[in-house]
Amino acid sequence: MELLQFRYFLTAARFQHITKAAKALNIAQPALTQSIKRLESELGVELFDRKNNKIYLNSSGKLLVEKLIPIISAIDNLKDEINNYRDATDHNIHINLLAGSLFVTNAIIAYNSIHSDIKFQLSQSPVDEIGDICIFSSIYSEDVTENDKTILSEELFIAASASSPLAEYDSISLKDISDFNFIALNKFSPLRILCDKYCLSAGFNPNIIFESSDIESILNLVSAGLGISFWCKCSMPSVDSSKIKLIHISDPPCTRTLYMRFYDHSHSNPYILDFYKFITSYSITML
Repeated sequence: MELLQFRYFLTAARFQHITKAAKALNIAQPALTQSIKRLESELGVELFDRKNNKIYLNSSGKLLVEKLIPIISAIDNLKDEINNYRDATDHNIHINLLAGSLFVTNAIIAYNSIHSDIKFQLSQSPVDEIGDICIFSSIYSEDVTENDKTILSEELFIAASASSPLAEYDSISLKDISDFNFIALNKFSPLRILCDKYCLSAGFNPNIIFESSDIESILNLVSAGLGISFWCKCSMPSVDSSKIKLIHISDPPCTRTLYMRFYDHSHSNPYILDFYKFITSYSITML
């Protein structure tokens, strides 16, 4: 049984007249007659009562009409439903956010203020190819692929209490603060791993007296003079200069780069590409 047979049958059932139905379908009358006979043969029942060259739906024909109408209607609406679904999903951007949470969420808020029709879904999954795009940082260049685009390169500073002797300096070398107590992000944070790497390159393991995923707690402890911390001026909260001094690191140069990874299916989505252009421009305003 073919879809075209069902369509022919429904037209014949509507007119209950072969000649009129064939004319409406723009096919020859014998072709319509043979299609209906073939359908009846495949179903094993007659669908019409025939009398004096006229056709009348019988009980089997009426049952088939009842079953076919919602099916054919669903098929006819399928194209519009698929297009509507595509439009809805195209307007959704799923970001796997592994680094730069504050920067990215602020960019999303700014983007939504001018593109309120775009919906964002955020997740934090170490599994690759989750969502449409992934935003991450890496300390290993081999982890960065040709599909990864830089969205932000920022300097790392040392945050110290404004009352600390370090606050007298505008620039320091990491090795000069090797004996200081550090307050750090938790050890699983990509930024923490990067900062530990910079300390090792300067010849020491940082003496970490407290670690937390709560940025505000780190700020409060630094402000109270209990330790120093690495700080990203762009992608982390701004600091109160009356309480905390951000000090440039002269040696080694310390930077952090955020990348956006595009997956195969996301390259053709114009909304994702537009958001990428926006966030790269947004990052310039933050520097």
